[in-house]
Amino acid sequence: MYPTYKKPLLVQYDMAVPLRTTGDADGKPSAFGTDLMFWLFDCPAWKFLVFVLLTWMSLVTLFAALISLPIFMQGEDPEYAVSSEEPSTFYVCFLLSAQTLSTVGYGSLTPVSVWANAVSILENIIGFLYSVLIGGILFSRVSTHKTEIHLSNVAVVVTAGADGEPGSITLRMCNERPQSCLLDVSASMSILMKVGNNRRQVPLKLVREHEEIMRGSWQITHKFTADSPLCGLTRENVHEKLEGCLIVMVKGVDEKFLQPQHIHKVYYASDLRFDQPFKDVLDFDDDKGEIILHLENLHSVAGIVENKRRLLMAPLSQETSSQSSRTASLAQPLLL
Repeated sequence: MYPTYKKPLLVQYDMAVPLRTTGDADGKPSAFGTDLMFWLFDCPAWKFLVFVLLTWMSLVTLFAALISLPIFMQGEDPEYAVSSEEPSTFYVCFLLSAQTLSTVGYGSLTPVSVWANAVSILENIIGFLYSVLIGGILFSRVSTHKTEIHLSNVAVVVTAGADGEPGSITLRMCNERPQSCLLDVSASMSILMKVGNNRRQVPLKLVREHEEIMRGSWQITHKFTADSPLCGLTRENVHEKLEGCLIVMVKGVDEKFLQPQHIHKVYYASDLRFDQPFKDVLDFDDDKGEIILHLENLHSVAGIVENKRRLLMAPLSQETSSQSSRTASLAQPLLL
């Protein structure tokens, strides 16, 4: 028999799963730019720069058109609109608009007519507000640094031994910026399971839930004690024991920036690896007196070649065809 492939159950806590909204909670149509500030804060740097360039060029072009409007619509004397050595063409109006919006005045171009002065005053006000807005967003993007805490994509399960030693599930985390320690680090693990007719998160006790200082790596382990919902977890019953998912949260404070750092990850049954150890991430170079952190081994399990994409169907157990109906029901998404 070939192993049965099962699709992981999807939950709303997993940020890797797209979550699309429909309609409006308040029954009103969404206003334009409702999440524009969030997008400007969260988008890649090149998109932010392109947005700033396009909006700035659009504002300059708009006000240049307004300044030159009487010239082309009412036949106003071009020399009377803008004071310059050349007639007030659209190009000259564009240069005046660019200098006004950026609040930089070189003195060679000045508005002359009442209309041009009125438009320049309005543009100056908008230019000031635009600079403050973009400057504030840019400062927030620069001052808020990206978290460098990473959790492994898989978790290792050690089944209960014959000597009565309880099994355990272990995942690990690494600090990709070892030049800055994480202080007051805490970890939590919970299981999303069915309780009666409802589903809720049940906390799981960890072997070590707190670390004063974390610089390199840390293993997060839960023992399958008698009161654990995962007690007796094996490869064969993984879908019965873990019908939902595991939710792991890690929080700490960056030593250099003194800013809170946090990361969470969701683990499905297909993300578990049984009775295989993680590859080592810590190594020691005695000749140079260095500790080496192998970040490339964070997600690696000995004897298993991992697919780089997550949420794929993975072979879990040898099952008979009589269990096909159960497999089909487990393959349905679970949005909680």
